[in-house]
Amino acid sequence: YRVRWELYVDVLMQRCTGRSMGNDPESGGASDGGTLMRANVDGTDVETVVAAGVINSPKQIKLDAKNRFIYHTDRDADPRIMRTPMDGGPPETLFRQSTVIRPVGVALDLGNAQIYFSDKDNGFIARLGTEIPEGQTAATRTDLEILISGLPQPIDLDVDLLAR
Repeated sequence: YRVRWELYVDVLMQRCTGRSMGNDPESGGASDGGTLMRANVDGTDVETVVAAGVINSPKQIKLDAKNRFIYHTDRDADPRIMRTPMDGGPPETLFRQSTVIRPVGVALDLGNAQIYFSDKDNGFIARLGTEIPEGQTAATRTDLEILISGLPQPIDLDVDLLAR
């Protein structure tokens, strides 16, 4: 079976953070759930931050080194936007609504407390706050703003904060 990995480096902490989407069903196996893992840049001190079965298919991840969070999407069985403490602890679902079918990309503008994400199947890029508004939940929050729609399967994202 083929397992898909993606790595990100936290230069300040000298740690790598990676995500696995589990076994690729297209290669003949059933998906066994994804994981988030961290290790020193030399490959030592490997730790599982989120175990298989807690998240299904984590896609693009972004690091918030200052606040020590990993932001990520979970794109398949239970589509949602999430963040997980870098030091472990349970993932927090920030957005889970039927308007989003397959979230893939995620980007951060921490100076303005914004998360950007793409929905591959709906063909849009949207943003919302990094915090759930008071009195709302991941399922009821009303700060979702669709910025661009009608795109042919948008996936991974980055925000150019200098060229705003």
